[in-house]
Amino acid sequence: MLILDPFCGSGTTILAANNLNRFAYGIDLNKDFKKLADERLKKKKYKNYKYLIGDALKTVKKIETVDYVVTSPPYHNILRNKGEGLRKKNEKGFRNGSRIGVEYYSEQENDLGNFGTYQEFTKALEQIMSECFKVLKPKKYCSIVISDFTVDKKEVCVQSDIAVICTKYGSPEVLRIEVVEKPILKDNEILIKIIASAVNSGDVRVRGLVVEGVMKIIMRFVLGFSKPRNSILGTVFSGIVEQVGKNVNDFKIADEVFGITGFKFGTYAEYIAVSDKSVVIKKPFNATFEEAAAICFGGQTAYYFLEKAKISEKSNLKVLIYGGTGAVGTAAIQIAKYHNAEVTAVCSEQGKELVKSLGADSIIIYAKEDYTKIPEKFDIIFDAVGKITKKQCDHLLNNGGVFKSVGGFDVASDEIKQLTFLQKLFEKGRYKATIDKTYLIDEIIDAHRYVDTGRKKGNVVLRIAEYQ
Repeated sequence: MLILDPFCGSGTTILAANNLNRFAYGIDLNKDFKKLADERLKKKKYKNYKYLIGDALKTVKKIETVDYVVTSPPYHNILRNKGEGLRKKNEKGFRNGSRIGVEYYSEQENDLGNFGTYQEFTKALEQIMSECFKVLKPKKYCSIVISDFTVDKKEVCVQSDIAVICTKYGSPEVLRIEVVEKPILKDNEILIKIIASAVNSGDVRVRGLVVEGVMKIIMRFVLGFSKPRNSILGTVFSGIVEQVGKNVNDFKIADEVFGITGFKFGTYAEYIAVSDKSVVIKKPFNATFEEAAAICFGGQTAYYFLEKAKISEKSNLKVLIYGGTGAVGTAAIQIAKYHNAEVTAVCSEQGKELVKSLGADSIIIYAKEDYTKIPEKFDIIFDAVGKITKKQCDHLLNNGGVFKSVGGFDVASDEIKQLTFLQKLFEKGRYKATIDKTYLIDEIIDAHRYVDTGRKKGNVVLRIAEYQ
């Protein structure tokens, strides 16, 4: 097993690798660090390493392949700054680096520790780590050990957050993965490490601004004119509470939660900070993180429209659901059945078995039968995909019947009661999270392409991080 540390410093990574009988490559600009490392390793009689002096951006290219990249990179200009830091100055005036006899990283301009701005530092760090990934063998791992510090009593967040950025409106190719600054917590917020999100029809509509006429103008006002104002898309998440603000009482560290951000977006990322009063609650105890993420969008949307149609106020209603196999449709079938409705689902031949498994009493295959010509009447007709109009099916409604569609001006609001309803329903075994496919975050373009086809059945989950 070959290990690489592109910012090797005094050789701790090499020391640990040799303790485990592994060969390690170390790279650093400062020759003083190499001397320190050689002295430490000589005492242990370790020789299973190669320490290279040079710019990591170029020197990494001299290495063919490695199995593991692990490093603790320079913390910007922390060794030089005169503010509050990780440790107070000693009698010699050194801080932080004094414990190893080095006052600063190096004198070279291309040393990350000498960059003038934090933005320059993070950009250079990203470039070096990108080169490291090129020599990392497929399906192997990288660990970056890093922490926050303070300057002039202000916290500086050095940790990074991997996120999907929407650079402009357009095809899936406008999405790209970037390193962004990890959110800094406010007193009334919780910081969540996101394990899973989902790619929904709403996400692809926002990305491509797929709306017509006056709605396109309205959406530009709401979302941003040339690109989304919040460039990190995604509206649903499940994950683990990593930090809590000092004014937060309802959540604690390690709580497993799920939630909806709505038009605030931001869930295509490793971390998100949300208010403790936002739409976030503990996930169902019997749900995986992927299932919890899959519950949110379709379940919340279906609940909203069916409640507006007053499905819970009467029993034995007859309900027609157009588009029964999508995220919203699969949720609507289950919610309607929970309220003892008789459900007719309109779907494709390929989706027949799915809607049947969810409880649909009758199924209309749209390629074989025109649903508008059936003799039945319904109390509620719900268009779960936004493709039909009330005029097309008005004659199918009973007196006092209600038509609802996700394709109109009415947008489902996000409320705690909707999520709580879904949580309890899932815990009782009365609701299934329908998952079609699961993609990793670096497969986000493929995920959007698939949802764009309109052929997904249920939900497409985006796995942000691994969890066991």
